[in-house]
Amino acid sequence: MARQRIEGMDGVLAQLRSLQGKEAKKVVRRSLRAGAKPLRNEMKRNARKFDDPATSEAVYKQIATRSIPKRTLRRFDFDEGVSTGVKDSKPGQPYHYGLFLERGTAHMQAQPFIRNSADNTRTEVFTAVSDDLWDGITKQVSAKGK
Repeated sequence: MARQRIEGMDGVLAQLRSLQGKEAKKVVRRSLRAGAKPLRNEMKRNARKFDDPATSEAVYKQIATRSIPKRTLRRFDFDEGVSTGVKDSKPGQPYHYGLFLERGTAHMQAQPFIRNSADNTRTEVFTAVSDDLWDGITKQVSAKGK
């Protein structure tokens, strides 16, 4: 996994570095979740085409945002992270096949809806993260100054 350099955020990053441990993590986690919201909404919208209206179960209900475990983040040298996608489910649970739709199987062609959602909301996600990050940093810095 290659790291990408985000241009034009030097001031934001400098302010973020001025925050201490838990304050910074809280701001970053909240911003990542804010960015995940438009992606999750787009995934749910795209997943609705697979739902059977005759039943109460739905693929879109299997899509969620969660925090990534620390042990996974440490492998990639990150401190915070969130993941949006199909929840882990066991065979027999409603709509266990959300990931099978995305990736396909030996018996079924892939019908991607997650990747398309990520491609369609890239700019919106970045804007949501950067706006929320800036708001969170300015609130924390102004609270420290009082």
